[in-house]
Amino acid sequence: MRNANEKVVLVDVRTKRETDEGIIPGAILIPLPELEDRLEELRQQLNDQSTLIVNCRSGARSAQAIKYLRTQGITKGINLKGGILGWELLLQNSNEEMVPSSWTVDDLRNSQKAGDNILIVDVRNEEETDQGTIPGAVLIPLSKVCDRVDYFHAHFVSPVKLLIYCHSGRRSQSAIDLLKTKGIVNAINLEGGYIAWVESSK
Repeated sequence: MRNANEKVVLVDVRTKRETDEGIIPGAILIPLPELEDRLEELRQQLNDQSTLIVNCRSGARSAQAIKYLRTQGITKGINLKGGILGWELLLQNSNEEMVPSSWTVDDLRNSQKAGDNILIVDVRNEEETDQGTIPGAVLIPLSKVCDRVDYFHAHFVSPVKLLIYCHSGRRSQSAIDLLKTKGIVNAINLEGGYIAWVESSK
């Protein structure tokens, strides 16, 4: 199971004036000209478990930032392709008709066989996972979903598909409804939850 406690650090290197028109939730504003002077501030945000994602308007300045950070020993930065423009376009184009609201276990297996990039999130309680999990799933209990919105925003970026499951499918639907209020749409509920997964594996 992947580590859902992994810290995501999202840095926006646009100017303050640009961000007045909008910024990705949870992002830290460090304009590109200030990056060198604020390098230590950024280092304090990072640890061995951190994922650093850098964005600008279209991807050009963030690529420069990534290149500079590598010279300073910060080598695991990820450039958000398309920048804020790509992010906004994704939100504009997202609607419930684009992606099915639920999948069967067969749908999930077929998507995996096709090589689709799927972020699978288990919203059961930790003790429930002792019974087993879907391989590759990230554990984020339902009670923690709202606290982990930054994680979803950072990892659920096109073409990634987000599938959420629980024991039977009820809590996962609640999680999906919560995420919609945070601007995260098109998440997929696994019909029958982990029960259906186990049954299909027999």
